[in-house]
Amino acid sequence: MSAARPPEGAHTAAEGEGLPVSAARPPEGAHTAAEGEGLPASAARPPEGAHTAAEGEGLPASAARPPEGAHTAAEGEGSPASAARPPEGAHTAAEGEGLPASAARPPEGAHTAAEGEGSPVSAARPPEGAAASALACRSVAWLALPGAGYLMLVFALPLAVLLASSFHAPGGALSLAGYARFFSDGYNATVVWNTLKIAVLVTSVCLLIGYPVAFAMARARPAVQALMFLALILPLSVGVIVKSFAWTILLRSNGLVNSTSMALGLADEPVKLLFNERGLVIAAVHVFLPFMVLPIFTVARQIDSCLKEAAATLGATPWYAFARVTGPLSLPGVVAGCAFVFSMAVSMYVIPALLIGDRYQTLPALVARAYLFMRDRQAGSTLAVVLLLIAVAIVVGSTLLTRHLQAKTSTSSTTTAAGAAR
Repeated sequence: MSAARPPEGAHTAAEGEGLPVSAARPPEGAHTAAEGEGLPASAARPPEGAHTAAEGEGLPASAARPPEGAHTAAEGEGSPASAARPPEGAHTAAEGEGLPASAARPPEGAHTAAEGEGSPVSAARPPEGAAASALACRSVAWLALPGAGYLMLVFALPLAVLLASSFHAPGGALSLAGYARFFSDGYNATVVWNTLKIAVLVTSVCLLIGYPVAFAMARARPAVQALMFLALILPLSVGVIVKSFAWTILLRSNGLVNSTSMALGLADEPVKLLFNERGLVIAAVHVFLPFMVLPIFTVARQIDSCLKEAAATLGATPWYAFARVTGPLSLPGVVAGCAFVFSMAVSMYVIPALLIGDRYQTLPALVARAYLFMRDRQAGSTLAVVLLLIAVAIVVGSTLLTRHLQAKTSTSSTTTAAGAAR
């Protein structure tokens, strides 16, 4: 024991180096495993308050001496406990890199196969529900396969044949003569203008009539709404040819329209409504009006009626509330309805043929004449491709515009909600 504890009053080499006596002399009665090996007690456990090499490096004493009784897995492998789990308050390499301590030490008990390979837990275990979502997507894809195959057979394949026919000359060689003749003829430009003009007129009249009808249906009581739906959808069960012949009877000089207008004093003599653009627009609006009302109705019923009341509470006039609230929210339905009506009006053939005849030429009429009378397959295919490109451009443009409007409306709503929260 004398080798471990010098006599009192003796100055040791530690005191000569400026160290306190307690660093060289452990407390009395402190028997450690080091004493059993012939080493001084200070080599096994420095007394409380002693300055160690760890403190000389700027680390607290707790970094050099783990808490008593802290047995970890690292100790079982021959490593000190501090290597497996640093004590509270110890600064690790992760904290030195600006990462929180939780990034360096996973929660206790979270032992996975990924940890054995050095990967994070999230890399080995996918998020819950991912497998179910992938399975659902595969199921939906298989369900859509019959419909997609049917469309490929009866729609995409004929269009591909039509497109190929527009590049084949009567002799069978590839040629652009059909497109060259079409764009070099000034009469075809007049026909395209007539087609676009009548489509725009029909679409505009359908929008003016269908917009208030759609909002009236959206705000009506259930019984009235059912009656309005019946009046709107029931005419769709009647064919276009039957409707066109019916309008020829109604619009003739002694028809119901002229008789009623003269009886009410609106006209002194019969108004010519057949074989001109006015009769064509009237009949076409009657046929295509449901396709304008239904998309707007679908959007209008989702608009909260309290928004108009809130705008009025804030001092907005009815027209201002419509321009800033109701109108922008209903634009997706308006764009969809206009795309439907325009794409059908630009390609209508039966209604102009029965109400106007050959006096008013449109692209569909030229396509029919090229195939039925002239027997020019390349010219008919060229006209059909031009008509198809016009319709596709309208549909694609309306789709992009609808997405832009929806994104803009969503952004405006988010900004408004954030401003209200602040």
